[in-house]
Amino acid sequence: MSKDVEIFIPTSGGKPMLGPIVFLRCTEDTILKAKADWFSQIMVYRDPERQYPQTMPDQEMENFRRILNLKKQELHPLEVNDKKLLEGQKVRVLDGPLKGAVGVIKRIKGDRRLIVSISGIAAVATSYVSPEFLEKVD
Repeated sequence: MSKDVEIFIPTSGGKPMLGPIVFLRCTEDTILKAKADWFSQIMVYRDPERQYPQTMPDQEMENFRRILNLKKQELHPLEVNDKKLLEGQKVRVLDGPLKGAVGVIKRIKGDRRLIVSISGIAAVATSYVSPEFLEKVD
């Protein structure tokens, strides 16, 4: 692979958090060449409309990485097929260890949690977030 490839594997406790999902920042040509070189042993998540590799906005990836990189933060991987989990008021966290994160607030197991997702691929719920640290985002 090219030196111009950035690889991100979400982990928790040293183990992959999202199973076999690996995020790459590279050109479309690079990912298609890697798939060809590895004899189709990798699957590439494709944009359903264009049938080309799906791209993630940088802001969305950075938000997701910010949450995953927090130390001592209790995270819960979620099934992204449950659309009800990803519906709700979009908010930004103003203070505390999650400061700057953007997501949707939902009540899970009695606690208000911030849910951060990446374009229908993965979602995680954080531990409790206090309402005074939240602002609505349009």
